[in-house]
Amino acid sequence: MTREKKGKVVEEVEDHEGQIQDSVSGHWVKAGPEEVGAVQIFIHRLIEDYGYAKSQI
Repeated sequence: MTREKKGKVVEEVEDHEGQIQDSVSGHWVKAGPEEVGAVQIFIHRLIEDYGYAKSQI
């Protein structure tokens, strides 16, 4: 999880073993093979490469 402190983004390290942070919701989800190898990759591609807003996903 990240937070802003005096204009700088600070990374907060938390123990979420076996989980990955969802790119859209920010929630921690189980890091299964589909989530890591497909879902998050496609979400990233839609947002970064195709210009979709997170609210559209």
